[in-house]
Amino acid sequence: MNFINKKYLPMLLLAALSLFLFIWKIGSTPILDGDTAYGAAIAKNIINSGDWMTLRFMNPLDLVPKPPLFYWIMAVGMKIFGINEFGLSIFHSLIGVFTVLTTYLIAKELYNEKIALWSGLILLTTAQFFYAGRSPLQDMPLTFFVAAAFYCFILYEKKTIPHPLYPIAYFLIPIFTALALLIKGPVALPLVLIPLFVYTIWNKSFFKHFNLRLILLLLLFLAIAAPWFIAEYKILGKPFADIMIKTNLGRFFHPTDSIGNDPTVNTARPQYDFYSYFLQLFILFVPWAGFLYPAIFSQIKNKESRFVISWALGIIIFFSLSLNYKISRYILPAYPALAIIIAKFLSDALEKAEEYKKPIAIAKWLTAGLIIPLLVIGTIYMIISFPSQQAAYQPIVLPFIIIFTLGMIISSIFMFRNQLKTAIILSVILSVVSYSVLIPCIDTYFPSANPIKEFCQIINKKSDGIPVLYKADSSAHFAGFYLNQDFIQTRDKETVVKALKNHGTYIISEDQEAQKEFKNSRIISQKSNFVLFSN
Repeated sequence: MNFINKKYLPMLLLAALSLFLFIWKIGSTPILDGDTAYGAAIAKNIINSGDWMTLRFMNPLDLVPKPPLFYWIMAVGMKIFGINEFGLSIFHSLIGVFTVLTTYLIAKELYNEKIALWSGLILLTTAQFFYAGRSPLQDMPLTFFVAAAFYCFILYEKKTIPHPLYPIAYFLIPIFTALALLIKGPVALPLVLIPLFVYTIWNKSFFKHFNLRLILLLLLFLAIAAPWFIAEYKILGKPFADIMIKTNLGRFFHPTDSIGNDPTVNTARPQYDFYSYFLQLFILFVPWAGFLYPAIFSQIKNKESRFVISWALGIIIFFSLSLNYKISRYILPAYPALAIIIAKFLSDALEKAEEYKKPIAIAKWLTAGLIIPLLVIGTIYMIISFPSQQAAYQPIVLPFIIIFTLGMIISSIFMFRNQLKTAIILSVILSVVSYSVLIPCIDTYFPSANPIKEFCQIINKKSDGIPVLYKADSSAHFAGFYLNQDFIQTRDKETVVKALKNHGTYIISEDQEAQKEFKNSRIISQKSNFVLFSN
């Protein structure tokens, strides 16, 4: 029993915490964002159509410019557990748990069990990663497969140390890389190859790893990654190739989508904000963001940390050079490496307090002087500047923000008292507490703040005509999942007038005053900034 406790207790702790934070209430909480709803609608269509090869959203003529593995994962979940939020999310959330455990295993191979445990806890309690674990998007499984490929590379490189996976670790690298590509597309390749290239050059081991054996690895990669692409090209021909190239390769050089509710207003222009991700991390990586840059700069000199530095910076810089929108979740595959870097930095700072006095001081002031004020000022600004839009979300966000920010303040106080270990433990505990408050708040108040699910359920029971989404562009993806029938999406008033001539037609709008534009219409339900009306 002592052997089991000593060897497996840290992983069991990480697994238990991850399962709690990622799976609690996923079956009752509605879909939180449009991208998740878009993927959910595609997975639902796979089940309804029985076509597991060609991915489609709503219109049968609209091709989905992504590989299928992510949608297959969701579709399998819904095939087993039903077309609902639990079926949609369960396997994705479990992948989030595996990502935390893989991070632990990587840090354990590179350093020791203590740093490994801290790495897992830091990753798990990071705000962006927590959200990603509960909201099914491609970035979490992509992160897992990238991390798994790197874990196998580390095992192969440490071949003098016995490990049960070592005999096959070298061949698992292209397998996990191929699965990453089948999740997100060609962008997965540079996310694996760039960090490996930078590390092997930096470590002067390039020719040790990159030799004729690569041909075998390439064949194994193609055997897994290529069949779906070949099959789809045979089915769809040139349109499939064109859309895959445009949206997967072309997106790196300019945006292929507009951001905003009205596509007629927004145009997709190249984004030259190369610095964006380095600033975003001050918020995305809370409560650990203050340690991030001191940790990176201090660990660059550490030979043991070359791999995780190459991993983190390789991915972040790659996406920073893209002229696409700097969407925060894109750099999620760098998060396990960032968590390991911070864990190693904190461990070194505890052991060599005098040597790390300056970088820890910088981390203190970044947290107390920049990040905490940003959280407070940003929250106040949103409440004042967008009172009507934010009012419905305040019962969700404010309790979480208050507890989370207080946690950072309390941890900062202990840091300034030079009680770093206590500050670390408190950061973990209070982050878990704040997320434990956020989850039931979302479950309770989000359906009123965004009542699209409720409106769609009303329509599913009563509608005789074709539902219409009028001035409700951001609701289309949600309707694609929650409605049991086709719908019309429009900003044209005459289209709505024509639809209302049919008995039993229901209109959803994100404009609370939209119903007043149409005579003889009546409000069925009105919540937050949304309205459901009918004839």
